Amino acid sequence: MSKLAPGGKVPGGLLRTKASPKEWEGVLNSEIWIAEEKSEILPALKLSYHYLPPELKQCFAYCAIFPKDYEVDKSELVYLWMAEGFLKQSQEERLMEELGNDYFDELLTRSFFQKSSANTSRFVMHDLINDLAMCVSGYKCLRLDDMLKDNLRHKISEKVRHLSFISRQYESYDRFSSVNSFQSLRTFLPLSNYGGSIFFLSQRVLRDVVPKLYCLRELSLSRYYIYELPSSIGDLRHLRYFNLSQTPLKWLPESVSTLCNLQVLILERCSGLSKLPARMDKLINLRHLNIADTSQLREMSEGIAQLTSLQTLSKLIVSKSSGLKINDLRDFSLLKGEISIEELQHVVNVQEATDARLTNKSSLNKLGLIWSSTFDDSRNEILELDVLDALKPHENLSSLQIKFYGGAKFPSWIGVQSFSMCSTLPTLGKLPLLKGLSVRGMDQVKVIGTEFYGNICDGESLFPSLENLTFEDMSEWEELHGLAPGAQCTVEIPKLRRFDIRRCPNWFRFQLFRFHLFVN
Repeated sequence: MSKLAPGGKVPGGLLRTKASPKEWEGVLNSEIWIAEEKSEILPALKLSYHYLPPELKQCFAYCAIFPKDYEVDKSELVYLWMAEGFLKQSQEERLMEELGNDYFDELLTRSFFQKSSANTSRFVMHDLINDLAMCVSGYKCLRLDDMLKDNLRHKISEKVRHLSFISRQYESYDRFSSVNSFQSLRTFLPLSNYGGSIFFLSQRVLRDVVPKLYCLRELSLSRYYIYELPSSIGDLRHLRYFNLSQTPLKWLPESVSTLCNLQVLILERCSGLSKLPARMDKLINLRHLNIADTSQLREMSEGIAQLTSLQTLSKLIVSKSSGLKINDLRDFSLLKGEISIEELQHVVNVQEATDARLTNKSSLNKLGLIWSSTFDDSRNEILELDVLDALKPHENLSSLQIKFYGGAKFPSWIGVQSFSMCSTLPTLGKLPLLKGLSVRGMDQVKVIGTEFYGNICDGESLFPSLENLTFEDMSEWEELHGLAPGAQCTVEIPKLRRFDIRRCPNWFRFQLFRFHLFVN
């Protein structure tokens, strides 16, 4: 955290937005400098808030739900602002998420937020800024822990809109017994700075408290030990943000598909999740569906194809029969971030892969292309080559993962000059039939290491069929290695006959390789 007090930084941020001497004079002569008696908020901070545009004022006031020292995730906060209706789409048809990012960046520029020193991908508010947020939010925001600690239950307005609390290992019903009286509650948000912890929540809270908060817009049950949700969760018709990440849920009740206002559904790292609601097509306002790291999920309903406003679809499982197909990606023109396309062996028609139009999706930066780990007679290496060729992504891609591909060679787009934004190579070491590999023109790659080979310590052969390997025209490439010198595991390519390096001026070192080397 910066050592400069916000009493200096925040007004500085304000003055940067004032261009004329008259505006500076208005700031100087403001009555806010005459501090109220017994006020613990610095006049300079109040003044900076006073001059915020109205849309930023409400966004900042909402941040009173975060306790001191809490590390804020920017994307999550933008989702919450969006769920509250703070991000009105402008006439320029900018996405609400883009507007939210701009709002956050403006607050950051004005020093209402600063980067966390412990986690540079997250942000914190200085304690004095946090006090300011609590002051300007009035009765709307309540931190449950503060209420219980200070015995303020009798002073809390029943018109509270936003409730947050620090997650505990065991959450009893008694802790939330007064929450049902908050009939205007819009936010139910557990918080924790400890990423790996799992918490236990009383079933009575799930059954008797949460489903009766009919005005809820933002609900998180993330990291609670929940195996199933009551069907009454479908009564929360105003819900727009629903976070169930890192829970052991096995399925969602069909009533979730009645939440027609839902914009964000987060199921990331729900390792037991095996089923999504059949009528996902009814979630007509859904913009973000995060199902990353859901290893038990085997099929996705075809109704998801109707959700063409999706910007986040972290995984698509290609169905063998009546579920989602790869060509359903065609109409997802807003997709961004990352997507993993799995069970690609179910693609039996190359045209379906072509129709996915991956090359048009310029906002995707991470792509996974994954076939089945089972190699049997049903696999067709020629078809798989054609499918992979048809799935050429946009040149903006920064990360590519290819797993269990059964083709004997790669299409020309892997490593061509127009595909030079990737800083890492895909994991290719476990492709059993690959005989020739040429990597060209990948100017962002500096080091080729274990991410290229796969797990080199599991006893399996790497590149078991590879005979010819070429690297060329890679201007920044410096190193090729497996593990640090002296490690027990070594990189072996058993059938390699020729290894060429051409026009790679910075390449100077390789280690732990056991094969004959030809360098041109």
